[in-house]
Amino acid sequence: MDKKQALENYGVSFTPINICEMMITFPNSNYIINKDNRIISSIEFNDSILQLGDMYNCSVNNFDIQYKTNHIIESKKDLKTFYVLESIYNKTSLFIIPLIFKNKTLASYIEYNSGNIGYLMNGYLDCNFIEHKAENSIFILLKFSKSSRFKAQEEYLIKHECFVRTIDINNRYVLYEFIIPDNFIEDYKLLLDGKYSLISKQAKERIITFHYNSQEGGLIKKILIREESLIKHYEKELDVNMNYPDRIELYSKFDENDILIQDIL
Repeated sequence: MDKKQALENYGVSFTPINICEMMITFPNSNYIINKDNRIISSIEFNDSILQLGDMYNCSVNNFDIQYKTNHIIESKKDLKTFYVLESIYNKTSLFIIPLIFKNKTLASYIEYNSGNIGYLMNGYLDCNFIEHKAENSIFILLKFSKSSRFKAQEEYLIKHECFVRTIDINNRYVLYEFIIPDNFIEDYKLLLDGKYSLISKQAKERIITFHYNSQEGGLIKKILIREESLIKHYEKELDVNMNYPDRIELYSKFDENDILIQDIL
């Protein structure tokens, strides 16, 4: 009996949300959370344990998905619910990918409740184990599938005008390199410098439209337009003036989470 089945026998439910995120709900709060530097490393329930590194298989509409537990996140709404994530979308996925693709479906961000399946794991500014990167390029990591849906998605990516090459990683992931469109190069450079509010009107509209009606869309819009309510919130929380003596952006700069390393795979 595998871990998933053992936990299900105790009433634990596994609900896929998208290609890299799964919701796990316990029947009660009689579990023990183990943390390492504030990061949840495992959850013990009866004589079973859910921990980082575990692999879980789920089926969605006759589509088999395998999840690797790289992150365990507590739900803010329900004490009995946790989220197992293979990847957390980074700044490249939130701000740079929209410069290449016009909407989330094309970029392969799709939640299961939409009736479709997306394969995007994350976007990356660089890849530390790949040589000869093209100038002004980014990498997009998809979870591989033998399904016809994945094949159709891959065919679309390969035909895209910004496509550079495909890099086979292993039997679970495929990496794609794309270049930033010429008309967004200056916006790309500003974003890398953390100057979110200074990008062009066209780039702002592109990113905001991309994330329209999504969970993160509202915050992204506030960051790009430097909404006054968010400025006042940070001024109160941080006890600083966001406009003087320097203009402070409302989001942190890109970091190591935007570089693909083999440990993630």
